[in-house]
Amino acid sequence: MANVSEKVKSIINNTTDIICSIDTNYNLLEFNDVFAGMVKLSTNIQPSAGDPLLTIIDPVRHEKLLKIYSRVLQGERLTDVEVFDSSALGLLSYESNYHPIYSHDGKIVGINIFSQNITEKVRQQHELENALKEKEILLAEIHHRIKNNLALVSSMLELQELKSESTELSSALSASRKRIKSTALVHELLYASDSFKTISLFDYLIKLFEFVRPDETHQLIITGADSKLQINQAMPLGLMLNEIMTNSVKHVLTKMHHTKTVVELNQQNSKLQITYHDHAGNFPEQVSFENSESTGITLIRTFAEQINGAIKLVSKSPVVYFIEIPLHA
Repeated sequence: MANVSEKVKSIINNTTDIICSIDTNYNLLEFNDVFAGMVKLSTNIQPSAGDPLLTIIDPVRHEKLLKIYSRVLQGERLTDVEVFDSSALGLLSYESNYHPIYSHDGKIVGINIFSQNITEKVRQQHELENALKEKEILLAEIHHRIKNNLALVSSMLELQELKSESTELSSALSASRKRIKSTALVHELLYASDSFKTISLFDYLIKLFEFVRPDETHQLIITGADSKLQINQAMPLGLMLNEIMTNSVKHVLTKMHHTKTVVELNQQNSKLQITYHDHAGNFPEQVSFENSESTGITLIRTFAEQINGAIKLVSKSPVVYFIEIPLHA
């Protein structure tokens, strides 16, 4: 038995963790060399079995520790993290586990305390958190600069549009400018978001409609649950919706007032379903949406393919589109 006891003691003393046990009066029962070394370093006291543990602990910590001891003596097993200010080693972080000690008849006769030095782990975690914050700041700045650069390009196109004497060229410049603006909106919303990863489809639709509608008499109504879109989804979907809205304005809404557009959102089987419904105007009967080679309709179909989605023109009078795209898990 002596050999077993010596082996156990050797194992306990070879660990880098602080190990000690106390009785129900908080007096030391046993402890390892690491505990003794830490006490000696911080208090210049050499601990002995029977010493009251609280006499070698900063009184500021007594109230907290007494509450922990009381709960453990009621049978709880607790974990606590504390930071110590060591004059020799600086700030040290320890994770302590408190377990009740049971006698042979099942009574609680003390507390085992195991404390692990997690200073390095805490330091690495802080470094990772700081690095993440720096990357988030950099990412926000990138989105902000992209938005500003796209706004500059849009302004240059608008200037050329105003100076152009060709109706066809002016129309092409206007369409390009709106496509650039719809892209800039994604970066604007990402810059304003908390994660810089997703944007609100609600917010995007509202801002996009405000940009393309010819006057304030045209109303946008959105129903259903909002969806959060990642940038690789938001960009193609935003450009597709821009083409749809622009076509509505160009061919229908500019000739009317007090019209409304209803966008219904639905999520089903990990897919986002969007029903776009213009309550006025008609899609040209002679034009085939599936086979048309017009720039706008070709772009709409292309953007749907980019996000592994599908779009159908389900009604020409009034105009109703049905869009379905897979949502990321």
